[in-house]
Amino acid sequence: TYRFDSASRMPRLRAPLRMLHGTTDAVVPYRLGQKLYGLYQGDDKEFITVPGAGHNDLPEKAGALYPETLQRWLR
Repeated sequence: TYRFDSASRMPRLRAPLRMLHGTTDAVVPYRLGQKLYGLYQGDDKEFITVPGAGHNDLPEKAGALYPETLQRWLR
């Protein structure tokens, strides 16, 4: 019911972009995540695909990749 137009905001984003995205996400479809990533105009970005992960099971499906990636991003 609420529309959040992320696509129009992405070109103005000035923070680093980090995305972990599951290929079976039914809330934010994978293709939309890829589209938003492509709209980001900065150089400091990373997109990590988690095959078979949905929106709510990403940490479980990603396994050790999930905490390792978050720790690296936070450093």
